[in-house]
Amino acid sequence: MDASLVIQLAEDAMAVKLVAAACMTALIYDHAITFDEEVERVWPSRISIPKLLFFLNRYVVGGMLIFNAIASSQAGLSPSVCVFFLRWLAVTVTAQNAIVQGILVMRVWALHRQNKVALSIALSFYFGGVITLIGLTVQDYVGEAVAIDDDLSQLPGCYATTVPSIIGGFWIAPLVIESVLFLLVVSRAFKWWRDGSSAPRILSLLARDSTLYFAIVFALLLANFIMFQLGPPFLASLLVTPSNTAGVILGSHLLLNLRALAAPPPGAQTLYSNPPPTTPGCGTPGLGPWRLPPPPLSPGGRSISVKVETISKIDFKNEEESSWASDRESGWSDSLREVTVVDSLDYGRAQAV
Repeated sequence: MDASLVIQLAEDAMAVKLVAAACMTALIYDHAITFDEEVERVWPSRISIPKLLFFLNRYVVGGMLIFNAIASSQAGLSPSVCVFFLRWLAVTVTAQNAIVQGILVMRVWALHRQNKVALSIALSFYFGGVITLIGLTVQDYVGEAVAIDDDLSQLPGCYATTVPSIIGGFWIAPLVIESVLFLLVVSRAFKWWRDGSSAPRILSLLARDSTLYFAIVFALLLANFIMFQLGPPFLASLLVTPSNTAGVILGSHLLLNLRALAAPPPGAQTLYSNPPPTTPGCGTPGLGPWRLPPPPLSPGGRSISVKVETISKIDFKNEEESSWASDRESGWSDSLREVTVVDSLDYGRAQAV
């Protein structure tokens, strides 16, 4: 191989390694500065789907990215190890997209709880995309030959002589799914705007975070696709690590920001103070002291609707917004605890949260 070509390929490879190192630095730094929020707002919560997705994204996928960065910086790897590593990269992309897009689907569910059409669209595209990525990964393992360039074996990392023919699918599928999920969030915000309603804070937060996530990840995915199609062979993977890292960091912040919104401000009181009330009847077996007593009955035997006034200053603008409080028992509502206390809520639905 020509010496000038080897030098150019080495420089391209070094650029990929430096970008990966910068991404891992950003990932570890973000983890360090948000770890206290995680301990305070995520760890104490009960097990739920959002919590499981949060830990998978933050630790499993994050760990895979760090492993990839370390492995790609090693020199003198054997051809068999390189074949495994290059195929393992497809597994990383599939896992990262499946987990982060799962978080996005939960956000769509939170916004469109009563809209079965929107939920069906979100779930269809999500599962269709995940199945597509899994199929591409299997095809990469069993249907694509990987030839390692032995002339570059002394450089850090692994280098194949060809790019898999199916590689574009790993960027096209996420591009389609991310776009659909983002449009579903935007449609919800548009409905509020069209009706002239004042959007609740939680909807504003969901719309803001979703827009930021979509803008960054969409740009990186599109750049990845273009780079693989048109870029130099050794720079084709330049933006793979940045797009995966952005998904991990932004995916974690999607949930942390919701928990931050749900956390009461300093000095605020919740529906119950400490110690809990000792109203007669609260000790009903199986309910514990934190449950309200059974609602009183009218002379006709019907339960009386009683309103519980909150001590906090969270104001619900309309009846639809107050319905967020009814989701306490769902897994996702644990992340939407802006409704820690309710301003006006039927007695029978009121619970300590």
